[in-house]
Formats: sequence, structure tokens, C-alpha cells
Amino acid sequence: MIRVSEILENELHPLIHGALISRIIVSKKGDYFAAVSAYQKSSKVKVEEFDFESYTENYVTALNNITENTNWITYDEYKRTYNHCGFSFAGKEKAVFLIINDLNITKSSFFNRLYFKLFNNCPWFIEEEFNESKKHFIRGFCELRGSIDTTRPLIAMDYFYDNTFELGKSRLLNEYLMVPYYLININFRELQDQYVKGINRRNTQLRLQLNWYVKNIGLINEYKVKIVDNVYSHNGIEKKEFINYIDMTDVIPEGSELFLNRLNHFSNKIFGKNLEEKDVNRLRKELGFDDDKYLLHLAVPTYTRSKTIVELVRIYTDDECGACKFIYNLDDRTFIHRRTERPYFEIHHNISLNNTAELDHEDNLVKLCPACHTALKAGVGCEDYQKELIDRILSNNPNVLSFAEHYFDSTNRGQIIENIYLHLK
Repeated sequence: MIRVSEILENELHPLIHGALISRIIVSKKGDYFAAVSAYQKSSKVKVEEFDFESYTENYVTALNNITENTNWITYDEYKRTYNHCGFSFAGKEKAVFLIINDLNITKSSFFNRLYFKLFNNCPWFIEEEFNESKKHFIRGFCELRGSIDTTRPLIAMDYFYDNTFELGKSRLLNEYLMVPYYLININFRELQDQYVKGINRRNTQLRLQLNWYVKNIGLINEYKVKIVDNVYSHNGIEKKEFINYIDMTDVIPEGSELFLNRLNHFSNKIFGKNLEEKDVNRLRKELGFDDDKYLLHLAVPTYTRSKTIVELVRIYTDDECGACKFIYNLDDRTFIHRRTERPYFEIHHNISLNNTAELDHEDNLVKLCPACHTALKAGVGCEDYQKELIDRILSNNPNVLSFAEHYFDSTNRGQIIENIYLHLK
């Protein structure tokens, strides 16, 4: 069994990394973590077509071969040998990856460190090309717990999050892993009629267009391949190194950027709030939740990840300086831009990773007037003044403070300011 310290200190296979970012399961006492792969029988596959029970061993072998380790075990082996770990599994789990919490950290802290390990220790993650490591991460994030929708060509999975920071993890798929926005859909449980009425409290669902997924990412699980084969038309299946690529016809998109809008809308208006049925109906209408056609025939403008997020912050946040808004009159710090007819601001990365990779997350971006932005450039403002500006940014923008706390896995204000200051250089 692998330890938390080993995972954080050493190179981690992208598939395992993706599985843990997708969902970390915690034992009852918190002394173990786990990633799982879960799937169940489908009425679309006849018993005589596939030996469902015996396949589990082959599936676990495939996962271990892909990730080049021996830590994936079957659920039956878990029950026989590791039941003392104390997990409350649902019974649908087929493959389990157990981790000893030797650092005695919380699930939130483990997630934070795994999340930012992507930026700090995974060169493949910030590369521009769609490399195989990115595909493995997507497989871990999506397929291991994902199911094949047999009514519409989608791969769907329950989407778990404990806070707004964790909620935004699905953005990694587009902003760094190059999955187009128009292929992604998120259906929040708080906006599901049955959830609000207490009839069926399903989890939030993350769904990707199946045509693109099986053609470009492929499927490891042979049973899921059989479901696709039986339900949907395709032009052939090719297996390469444990991955089954299914040649489904490309869907030509014709729509708008609903996934991005939904995620932003949810973070700002829904998460953590008690909603009445009238509120749910209004929000469903605003977000187009009653029209599912958009996911199957949907197009968005082609954005680079930096342009997408930076422009969102520029357009949708208040026109005020995140550092000096309570000290100076805005008219004395900036000017009206000729094209937008709005006050001009620079969009500042509160935490800058290095000269080549910025942390493009809306909660790491803040509007600054030209004066404050210039003062925060490396080697321009004096140290004390730069730290004062950083402190003001954190005080004036709670979302930015929360993001920094997650990034540095600390609530020590002085240490956070020092770390941000060091990242300016």
C-alpha cells in the first residue's frame, strides 16, 4: 500500500492523479484515503455476451499495467485483506487504490496538495499539446467512475465537491487538458427538480460528449466498450496498449458556451445557499437546464485558456482596484478606455507560478489600477509596499484569499503574503 508522503513527493501517474482529483474517498477514522473505479451491469449487454464477474481481475490488471504499479486491487481483495481500513464503500466499486495517510492530513489538505502538484511538479500538465499524459489524467478523472448513458451519447459521472474551490476542478478539463467547452456539461443537484422536492437526491452530474471521448480518449474498461458497441453506431474499434478507441462520428457543434456560464453562475448564486422551488425554476431557465440538446450540438468560440478566464474577470467583475479601492479615488488612478468606455484595469495574477505558467483561475485573478499593477512588478515597488499591496488584495477580495489559502495549504496570513511576494520574483 502506498503512502500519502510518497504520492506527494514522487512522480505520480496521471491516471491516478486524475482519479484522486475527481474524488478522494476517506476512511471512517481518516487514516486512509482511496481512489476507486465503479461500474455496474447494464441491461444493454446480455449475460452470454460478456463475463461480467470474471472481468474484474482483468480490469485491475489493465489499470496496474497502465499506471506501472501493483496498488490497484479488486473490491473482493479489499474485503478479504484490507477491510480493517474502514471504508464505507457502496458495493459498486470494482477496483480500489488504497493510500495510507501517514502525514495525518485532512482530505481537503490532500486535495489542495494534489491540485497544485499539477502546476508545480507535472511538466506535461502545462504543455500546450494534447499529450498522452493529459489523456491518462482525463481517463482517471472521467472514466473510472463514469458510466455510459444509453439514451444519449454521453459519458456521465457523479461530481463531488466540498467548497467552491473544489467545485472548479472540472475547469481543468478545458483550461489545461484541452477538452473543448462545448463537450462538457454540468448538471447541479441543487437545480434538479427531484432533488429540491426530496424525491430523488441524486449527486451533481458531470457529462462529456461520448462521440469525442471514445474517439480521442478511448476506454480502458472492456465492459463499457461493449455497452457503446451495442448501443451506438460506429466505424470500428481499435485497441492500443490497453486503450480501446471507438471511431464514432464527429458531432458538428452549433451552440454557445453554457458549461462555462453554468459553472460561474453556480459558484456565485447557488453554492451554499438554501433555494426555494421558485428560485430553482428561475435559475434553471437562466441556465438553459431544460434544453439538453445543447450538449449534443453545441459550439463555442475558440479561446486560449488565458483569454477565456482573463476576459471573464475583465467583463464581469466590478470596475474597482482590488488593492487601493478604499484609499484612492479611482479617477486619480486610471483612465477611461476608448474602446470599452470603462475604466482601464490590468488583470493581475495574485500568485504567479513562473515566467511561463500562470495560474489562470478566476479566484487567482484581480483587477488592479495601472499604478498598483506597476508597483507589484518584480524589482519595481519596494518590498514593504509590495507586501502591503498583497495584504490589501487579500483583505479586499475574500475569494482571492481563499484560493491562496488552498494553494499554500495554510491559513497563516503572514506566511501567505510572504509566499505571494516571493512568487513575484
